[in-house]
Amino acid sequence: MLISEAEFGSIVSRYKSVLYLCHRNADPDAIGSAFALAGAFGGTVGAIDDLSRTGEALSDIIGAHILIDPSEEGWDMIVVVDTSVQLQLGRIQLARYGLIDHHQDEGLIREAEFYIQRPAKSTAEIVWKILKDNGRQPSREMALGLMAGIISDTGRFKRASAESFMAASELLEAGGFDYEEALQTLSVAPDISQRIAVLKA
Repeated sequence: MLISEAEFGSIVSRYKSVLYLCHRNADPDAIGSAFALAGAFGGTVGAIDDLSRTGEALSDIIGAHILIDPSEEGWDMIVVVDTSVQLQLGRIQLARYGLIDHHQDEGLIREAEFYIQRPAKSTAEIVWKILKDNGRQPSREMALGLMAGIISDTGRFKRASAESFMAASELLEAGGFDYEEALQTLSVAPDISQRIAVLKA
C-alpha cells in the first residue's frame, strides 16, 4: 500500500517494536535516514553485514547504535530503509515489512504492507518530509545524519535537485550546524593500503 509522508506516523505507531533496517555496507543516506526515523517515532536501527567506512564514521559522530545482522524475528514491524531489492538484505527473509526508499525499483514494494517510494535524490529528503509532515522536531544529531545522507547521495550537491537544496537549508537551520561541520561527518582517514599506494605513487 502506497502511503504519503504525512500518513507514516499514524501507521508506524500501531506497532510496539519497530526495526529500521539498512542494506549491507550501509551508507550515510541509509544510516542517517534510519537514525532519524528511530529518533522521531521510536525503534531500533539495524544493518546487514556491515557499514561502509563513511557510514561508520557518521554513526560514531551522531551516536547511532546499530545492530549488525539483527534477527528478523521478534519485531512487530521491520521498515526497510534506502533499499530497493532483496539482494541488498542478504540472508534475512522479510515477512511483515514497510519500505522507505528513493530508488525506482519494484523489487520490495510488491510484498510491503506499506511503502513510500518516489524519485528523490536521497532517502534522507523523503525522511525529512516525513518528520515535517508529522510535526516531529529533529535533534541536532538527527538533522546532521540526514544532512550527511543528502551530501553523500548527491555527490556533494553535484547531482542535487531543488528539493535537495531546500531540505539541506532547512536541516542546517533545524540542526544549528554549518555545512563544513556536516562535511566532516563524511571524512575518513585513508586505510593502510591506501597510504601505501599513495607512497608508492
